[in-house]
Amino acid sequence: AAQTIIRDRSTLKEDFIFFANRIARLVIERALEELPFDNIQVMTPVGNTYEGKRAKFRACGVSVIGSGEIMETAFLSILKDTPLGKVTIKKMMTSERKHEILSSDLPSDISLRYVLLLDAAIATGTAAMLAIQDLKKNNVTEDKIILCSLIGTLQGIQNVCGEFPG
Repeated sequence: AAQTIIRDRSTLKEDFIFFANRIARLVIERALEELPFDNIQVMTPVGNTYEGKRAKFRACGVSVIGSGEIMETAFLSILKDTPLGKVTIKKMMTSERKHEILSSDLPSDISLRYVLLLDAAIATGTAAMLAIQDLKKNNVTEDKIILCSLIGTLQGIQNVCGEFPG
């Protein structure tokens, strides 16, 4: 239902924001399930043993400016005190639709982290692909990049996955 609400042009702004934030939290929580965890046992306050998990990773977020910022609040509410970098992409509205990275402000130790790439809307996939190329130039391997998006076209997702199958 949440996807329907954010796609409906008659949705009120406050409802759009509420449901977009809700979806963003779900997407980020799901992305975290792909990261490595250790199985552990802890003692509960009532003396029972609980089988749980502990993160075995260091993560950061990278927001694509102009799209990913809507996901930043959800990211930081789940991964408190986790670094958040930004990538700005200039979109050229020419017949060739050439885009380029204008700026990139990434955590200094990004190559040692898993990266949740925040790009709320994937149309052609060009912005996400440029951001991934930038991450790779900063020594982040494809297997440590998880693209998080609220909405996307089939073609855009196929473009990204075709270019970066890892």
